[in-house]
Amino acid sequence: MTDFNYYLAGEIATVKSEGSTDLDCRGCEITSVPPEIGDLADLRSLNLSNNQLASLPPEIGNLTKLTTMALGENGLTSLPPEIGNFILLTSLSLGGNELRSLPPEFAGLTGLKELSLNNNEFASVPLEVAA
Repeated sequence: MTDFNYYLAGEIATVKSEGSTDLDCRGCEITSVPPEIGDLADLRSLNLSNNQLASLPPEIGNLTKLTTMALGENGLTSLPPEIGNFILLTSLSLGGNELRSLPPEFAGLTGLKELSLNNNEFASVPLEVAA
């Protein structure tokens, strides 16, 4: 069996050494994101959609230059409060997860132009989105 989480760790190391600003590991059967993701401070685009993620490490909050983040079609049940650090984020895809709520820090994402929250477990529109 292939260790897909090891694959992501290798991709993180490659992006860091090459100084790339994009990381695309969609559909790689990843089940967790290592804390080393936080070392990619210059990352502008992150695509981890269509994996098997249930959570994200707090170190993801170090990616303060992100403008695009795709996390759709995973199994995310919550988001870390550090998501509020993404003040440059303009596009966020969270559709197809198992989210029931959003952290209050979500309200700080004032630059969002595109937001996908479809196919989650919300009972109503989260106040953080309506604000």
